[in-house]
Amino acid sequence: MLDKQNTTYLQNLVGKVVAIPQPYKAILEFPYKGKTERSLLWADRLTVNGKATAPGHMVYEYLHVGSKVRFSCHTFNESGIDQCGWFTTNAIRQDPNDISNAPSSTNLTTLVHGQFNAKGIIHHVAPRQGVIAFNDESGTEQLVMFLGSKVYLFGKRLSSKQSLQTCLPLEDRVQFDAIPTDPLENDHRCRWFATAVWKGQKPNVDYDTPGSINQGESQNLVKAIKQLTSSPKATFLQAHGQMLSVLNQEFGVALVSIKPNVWESVLFHRSSAYLYKLCLKKQDLRKIFKEVSSSRQLRCVFHIPPDKLQ
Repeated sequence: MLDKQNTTYLQNLVGKVVAIPQPYKAILEFPYKGKTERSLLWADRLTVNGKATAPGHMVYEYLHVGSKVRFSCHTFNESGIDQCGWFTTNAIRQDPNDISNAPSSTNLTTLVHGQFNAKGIIHHVAPRQGVIAFNDESGTEQLVMFLGSKVYLFGKRLSSKQSLQTCLPLEDRVQFDAIPTDPLENDHRCRWFATAVWKGQKPNVDYDTPGSINQGESQNLVKAIKQLTSSPKATFLQAHGQMLSVLNQEFGVALVSIKPNVWESVLFHRSSAYLYKLCLKKQDLRKIFKEVSSSRQLRCVFHIPPDKLQ
């Protein structure tokens, strides 16, 4: 335990973001007197490119785990839920390649290809879900969330009654297909969701593009949307947007910036929509977006057709 009786305020430190437990706060770690200390950072204490962050914006719009900041801090109650002995009074982002300081910036629009026939190791495992770790092309570790229903062992699908902990030990090597997902919508901050995980022979999974849909065929449209958005062979765009229209209880349209000064309307089904980690699969979108401001910013991960990439 650090003796803070004679040290209540520190200045000009450099720390690293080690966690973003909630949208509006981050945890910094920094070395001090031979020990690693933790400091709590709220979004409104952050300065980016010489400007204070705008009110209501979230930490993940400016920082990610691994980001470096220069900051000052004072002593804090270390027994709190975040276990931080320091509170950040002001912080300046240091990484020049970090996420942009404005949600409307095109740097927040990222083109992502699915993971197909990728390899990784078991990083975390619970009875019916787990996390895979793998290194991307740049050598950065990425995390993949998977469910027991997506696991195949040597050609056979895992029984719904079987626990993953009995067949997939930690650091076990597996292969997988995966699509991008919003890291804030799962507890492990995974940026990927596995559509199939296997050992041995790869299962036969249909990733073919659906055919044409006749107007008015709502059920076929839902099936087509799910097929397109769950294919690791597809290209996805991660971007910010706003709610444009609620068509009915199941479907909505978002307006998303895909390039500088280029906006596209994106059709979505409620089964792929989340509000504070709650899946809206069984909710009436008309009621949801009547209660939630339609001008509220949305985080979107969506399938983008090839002609929109030109």
